[in-house]
Amino acid sequence: MRPDYTLSVWPSGLEEYRNDKGEKAAEQQEQIVHIHFDAKYKVNHFTVKTNKKDIDEISKEQERKELNKTKKEERAGKFKNADLLKMHAYKDAIRRTGGAYILYPGDKETRFETRFKGFHELIPGLGAFSLNPNNENKDVLSLSNFIDEVIDHLINNASQRENIASKTYNIHKNDTPNIIKEPIPEYINGEKLIPDETYVLVGFSKNNKRLNWYKENSKYNFRMNDETGSLIFLPKVVDAKFLLLRESGKSQASILYKLKEGIRVFSKEYLNELNHPETNKEHYLVYEFEKEYDELKVFEGMKWNFKELEEYKKTIEGKNIRSAAGEPFTVSLTELMKVKHKD
Repeated sequence: MRPDYTLSVWPSGLEEYRNDKGEKAAEQQEQIVHIHFDAKYKVNHFTVKTNKKDIDEISKEQERKELNKTKKEERAGKFKNADLLKMHAYKDAIRRTGGAYILYPGDKETRFETRFKGFHELIPGLGAFSLNPNNENKDVLSLSNFIDEVIDHLINNASQRENIASKTYNIHKNDTPNIIKEPIPEYINGEKLIPDETYVLVGFSKNNKRLNWYKENSKYNFRMNDETGSLIFLPKVVDAKFLLLRESGKSQASILYKLKEGIRVFSKEYLNELNHPETNKEHYLVYEFEKEYDELKVFEGMKWNFKELEEYKKTIEGKNIRSAAGEPFTVSLTELMKVKHKD
């Protein structure tokens, strides 16, 4: 696994990246990209000098066949599939590889084809470049333009490759991977469910009247402004997919709903029209949830020991338990499944 040439690029904006140690840090954080080039040239004919005469090491007939075959491939701008397979090996075996390309002698310029590209961007990719030593600067210019395109791509911080690199680092930086053996939904609204990135909003029901109102109206309301127990708009709160309701006097929670997208602001008057049992604030933040959601059937019968959650412990730390009991908090589905009650 030793390519002839490797172009390695990593960010220079951070101070720690401006030395050899920085290159290692870039490797660890998935912020380095390697572009490999492998030269594919061979001698078709050679002679060996002796005291008596030049001895042709390749028979005339074999030489003719080899030359004709090579010229035919060069005219068609072809390269060997075996060489391309080696580029696949470089790409798969050498970590953080953004591309692997053949440099070969050909009369026809051959840029990497669309079918060699990875996903929808320039890199990651595979391919071949025609580069003839006797073709002056024509082929070199084509290769040079490609490298310029690679540089333009790498400075695009919004690229798919950059997004994948960042997520790869965040996923693998934890050397103790999470394990969930309990059944969970595989998809939400047609999208693959990632437990670490799926958030559950944990609310509180003070009494049965409120709980019944929530169920009947498929709505759950939070306090707003800066009062104790109000909802803070953290990204994981806004992106929450599920609502888990705690009930007063219970140490386990079992009521789980699928949240609809978006948060709405309802006035006290509007909630009163819906027969809300208690409204003493002028406005409330309201989540709406699904009454029925097939994917939630896998959670039927499950209970969660929410008091074991670190986020719950933070809400009551140093506070009056009664006043802090109703404060909402958010956890990932991974964290929630770790406190599933075992019968």
